[in-house]
Amino acid sequence: MLYNGPWISLLILYLAPINTKDTMRDQSGENVKYWEFNYTNGNLAKALKHTYIKGGTGITNTEISYSYIYDDKENSLQYFFSKNPYLTVFFSLVGGTQYSMGKNNIVQISYESQKDGAPGLSVTHKITNTFDSETGLLRKQEVAWSNPVVSIERVYYYVKAK
Repeated sequence: MLYNGPWISLLILYLAPINTKDTMRDQSGENVKYWEFNYTNGNLAKALKHTYIKGGTGITNTEISYSYIYDDKENSLQYFFSKNPYLTVFFSLVGGTQYSMGKNNIVQISYESQKDGAPGLSVTHKITNTFDSETGLLRKQEVAWSNPVVSIERVYYYVKAK
């Protein structure tokens, strides 16, 4: 099953025009989709995804809110992303991991959805990061999802280029 979480949504951000609120029209109606982002101290703090659809069955207004909490350690993946930006796309496509492109490492992601003002799904991902004692680089991430209850572990290996 493909997980459509915040990291997939961030991949979509790369592919979509930024700062647009264009209305798309076709024979079934019209829709507007856009994102809003808030940053704090070099990290993405909150992302809002808005979707407005007007069609034959009426109007649907959906909002998904993503909130992020970070640790105080430097993001060890930042160096690799800056040297090879294609890694961000690769990491976005790999299922089950949550990582930060910002200054620090994510320790919790929460998201809530609303459809036409009514509360929807509410999910929290708690992330435990383990760092290598010698290099200080991120060594392991354990991700615990609240809904459904799932736990995933990802281990990172770094190989020095020749």
